[in-house]
Amino acid sequence: MLAGAILSGGCNILLGQRAASVTFQPCRLPRFGEEVRCATYQVFEDREAKQGRTIGLRVAVLPASGPAPAPGALFILVGGPGVAATDFAEFYASTFARARRDHDIVLLDQRGTGGSNRLNCAPDLYGRDLRAYFSDSFPAEGVRACRELLAGRADPRLYTTPIAMDDLDEVRAALGYERIDLFGTSYGTRAAMVYLRRYPHHVRSAILKGVMGFDLSPTRDLQRPMEILLDDCAADAACRAPYPRITQEYRSVLNRLGHGPVAVEVTNPETHAPERVELPRAVFLSTLRGLLANVASANQVLSLVHQAAQGQFASLAQMVVTDRRGAASVFSIGMALSVLCSEDAAVIARGAEVGPNGDRLDAACRVWPRGDLPRDYHQPVRAAAPVLIISGRLDPATPPRWAQEAARHLPNSLLVSIRNAAHSYSGLSPCVDHIMADFIARGSVKGLDVSCVEQIRRPPFRAP
Repeated sequence: MLAGAILSGGCNILLGQRAASVTFQPCRLPRFGEEVRCATYQVFEDREAKQGRTIGLRVAVLPASGPAPAPGALFILVGGPGVAATDFAEFYASTFARARRDHDIVLLDQRGTGGSNRLNCAPDLYGRDLRAYFSDSFPAEGVRACRELLAGRADPRLYTTPIAMDDLDEVRAALGYERIDLFGTSYGTRAAMVYLRRYPHHVRSAILKGVMGFDLSPTRDLQRPMEILLDDCAADAACRAPYPRITQEYRSVLNRLGHGPVAVEVTNPETHAPERVELPRAVFLSTLRGLLANVASANQVLSLVHQAAQGQFASLAQMVVTDRRGAASVFSIGMALSVLCSEDAAVIARGAEVGPNGDRLDAACRVWPRGDLPRDYHQPVRAAAPVLIISGRLDPATPPRWAQEAARHLPNSLLVSIRNAAHSYSGLSPCVDHIMADFIARGSVKGLDVSCVEQIRRPPFRAP
């Protein structure tokens, strides 16, 4: 429906009680060669007050490629929290190439991310002291510096998921879509479920991949996928040969770290000089958890465990510095804190692990302002819309039990559990692409053929 409006440059709509216009311009998105159409849509930061500071939401539309587009659109809700949807245009254009024949794809940078008043804390989150990288993912001093940096241009209490989904519905109406399809992955599944609860009549269908629940207790699960990996290695001759004692080695490393952190030398990426730091057990485990989120990283996990069993922690420690520096520059840390500290406060207070890699956030959230939530926020979402739920048995970030819990309350849902899938998209295409395209075309889970998931295999083990 939007294609004609895009070609003409804009469309007039009614915003609240005043006339407004969404004017699209040709644009290029990161790492995406195709020219698409972008706009900035203004909303009040404080939606309830309807006054004060406004923020511009970045909207990008990939118009349907076929000659007769459907009246709706596919809205993408990405993970994190803290990732910008427009940063992944190429991936979603490829993943949903079939669906795009008939549907516009809408990428909306959620408030606080990307081009929508990004709450950016880099590079101040960790400072110059490498020891901060080996404490918490969100060290309290860095969080305090981030809060001070953002003072005057954002109220962190107003960047929660329910407020962002009210933004999304306003954008939906402004673009002229009566009913939309949703795709949410990881944190984006929570956002999709919030939208589904608040605006059920505007949802034609929804896809939830890697469900992030509303009650993160019990916490994220490392032990289960790690034990599966160790068992799979023991049963595979190609893995068993280089790692004949990998299960014992893993347990010995945990036992060693259980007695305290180990000293290790890493290279400071700014000075290029070696520095001595202490690697604690929690950081070791969170690094493994991050790697286990991708089935293609299994060989790397085994190699790092084997090295650690020989007393060699340098490779893993250097990875911690690289990964955390990279995350601080890519993620909107401020937006992530606003979501997690507001929406998962009860879990955080119990000392559970709720960060992106299962980190403890209690110290950080004592510093960060918290927003208000609807009374029913932590209740299960119940909706009649068709919902396709995709879950990986090997997922350490959003464990399968969260997907099972969501499915229990969605009567028109289909849960597709994939034996050899983890959290990332690695290894799932083209099978899952086809399933999702068929689901969007049908607008129903009835008769959906999902048998191809049985053919998805773990990548072969390789010698170190």
